[in-house]
Amino acid sequence: MTFILRGDGVSVAFSTRVGGVSEGAYESLNLGLNTADVPANVLANRAR
Repeated sequence: MTFILRGDGVSVAFSTRVGGVSEGAYESLNLGLNTADVPANVLANRAR
């Protein structure tokens, strides 16, 4: 994730699909725990 603005308690950032560990329908950088993706993969993606 790339932060482009931080201040006054607000962060603005963006991410792409590149660099995640999820596979199949959730390939690559899935960040949603509310999906059928493996929760450990989502947490690993969030840590990146």
